[in-house]
Parts: sequence; C-alpha cells; structure tokens
Amino acid sequence: MKVAVVGTGSAGRRHLANLRALGVTDLIAVSEHARREQIEIGGWSVPAMHDYQSCLDAADAVVIANPTNLHELYLDMAIAAGKHVYMEKPAAVHAGGLGRLMNEARRRNLVIAIGTQYRFNERLEDLSSRLKDGNAGRVLKVHAHMGEHIADYHPEEDFRQSYAARSEMGGGVLLTQIHQIDYLNWLFGPFGFAFAASTRSPELGIDVEDCVTYMLLAHSGAAVLGHVDYLQRPKSTSLEVYSTKGRFLWDCFENSLAWRSSSGNEDTFEQSPFDRNAMFVKCMRDFLECISLKRQPRAGLQEAIESLVLVDGFKASIQSNASVRLQ
Repeated sequence: MKVAVVGTGSAGRRHLANLRALGVTDLIAVSEHARREQIEIGGWSVPAMHDYQSCLDAADAVVIANPTNLHELYLDMAIAAGKHVYMEKPAAVHAGGLGRLMNEARRRNLVIAIGTQYRFNERLEDLSSRLKDGNAGRVLKVHAHMGEHIADYHPEEDFRQSYAARSEMGGGVLLTQIHQIDYLNWLFGPFGFAFAASTRSPELGIDVEDCVTYMLLAHSGAAVLGHVDYLQRPKSTSLEVYSTKGRFLWDCFENSLAWRSSSGNEDTFEQSPFDRNAMFVKCMRDFLECISLKRQPRAGLQEAIESLVLVDGFKASIQSNASVRLQ
C-alpha cells in the first residue's frame, strides 16, 4: 500500500516516521508550500511531490497534516478520489459540512480516521474501563484542565505565524486543543447544554481565543467543567472525576491514574513514564488495521463531528454570553 503524507511540518514528519516504524515503506510526501524534492527522516529519504491531485492519483491512502482551514477541502478531494484518509485534528473549522462527507465515505467503504490520539492514551483507556464496570458508582462532576504556552509548541518558530494563532488558518485554542473536548465526549457524553467564556490575553497579541473555560451538562446528569489555554507554564493536562463512591485523578505527564474512595482509601492503579508518541503510533496502527480488516476506526469522522459540534456550541455561547442547547 502506498501512503501519501500531505504536509511536511512537525506533524507530517512524525507521521512519516511512525508509518515507517509500522512497516509502511512505500511513502510519498506532499510539499506544496516549501516544494521540497525529498524529506529526510531518521536517515532515510522520502520522495516529495508538489501537487495534491497528483498525489491522490498515485496513493492508496492519504495522511492529511496541513493547516486546519484546509482539512475539509482536502478530505473532500480524497473521498472523491476513493482514498482512505487519516487526518490531523480537527476535521474542519466547523461541523456543518462534514455530515455529507461522512455519508459519502461510508457509501464508498472508505476508512476515515482522525488524529485525536488521546482516545489511545493508556491511562484514559484504564479510566474508561473503570467507569464502565460500575464499581466507582455514578459520575457526579468532572474537572478537566489542559494548559500549555503556545510558544512552547514549536520553540524554533514564531508562534504568531503558526496556524494555531491565526484565525484565517483555523487557529484558536478550542480547535487546536480539541483533544480535551474529544476525550470528554468519549468518556462522559453525550451532552445537552454548553456554556463558555473566553479571553484574548494581551501577552500573546494574537487574533484568536487563547483561554477558554466552559461547562457541559451531560445527559447522564454529570456536570463537566473544562479549561484550555495557550498560556500556562509549565504545561499541565489533568482530569478529576468525582463519583458517588470516590474520585479518580489522571495526570497526563505523570502518566498516572489514581483512585481515592469515599472512605479515604487511596490507590494508584497505574503509573509509568509518559511516551507521547505512543498515542500517535496506536492511532495510526488502528487506521492501518481498519483498512486491512474493513472496520471503522476508534477515532473516526462521526466522533470528530461530535467534537466540532461542541466547539461550535462553545463559540456560540461566547458570542451570546448564554448557555447553548446542543444538537
């Protein structure tokens, strides 16, 4: 199988390296902006093309890792060409046009996977299992936090020029850090109502939201409080889940999941060194297996649409300063 990777920035290079590690050696890169002739990855060279349509003619599957504002268009073209697609998150800037693409992909029996790799985080997988077994009781409330300074994403670059900081390229912390929204929807959704407040901090000087705090009300009755920002140092990603029988605490970078029962007993179920790339590898492996086994991915287009509906709801709430009923 020949796989084309669109985009030769840090995300595209990561996917090229991971595909190679997973045994995919027939690779091409698509370098439309820099127009490179080849990409050097870990001592080996990947030939590069400069035209996306030519890449679609040559490849069996496509990895889309270009700026957010191009995702929906490039996905549309890939589906029309009958190609399987792995696409970096988010799937689009808004949820509206993706339903048609999902239906067309299903009609053509294509695999469309989205790079929301936290669905493959080993500790969140543990948490999902422990919530489903019922021993923790009913979830009452959730506190979710994800903060990292935008300048630390790619320290060698001017963050003000990055897609994450520019509205015309689909930037803003809600879309760029949609991971949090996605795993909250996976673990605790669906949700009925949303409320959000945001700021644009003078320290950064960018034209997108850089700090958002929100609340979601789940159909189960659980309240979810979330926060994402482009400002925090050191970075922090965590989740507290309060239930009728105790509390779970997940710390991403410590790679730990702990439980404290309502009686005060505490137990750290799992803890090991955090390997960020392992999530990417698992997500890509799932995509390749889905093509081979003809099944749907864990992180697919339906899940991506659900997350974008939440982002759209938050933005509507920010504009109206009122809670929003979700679809």
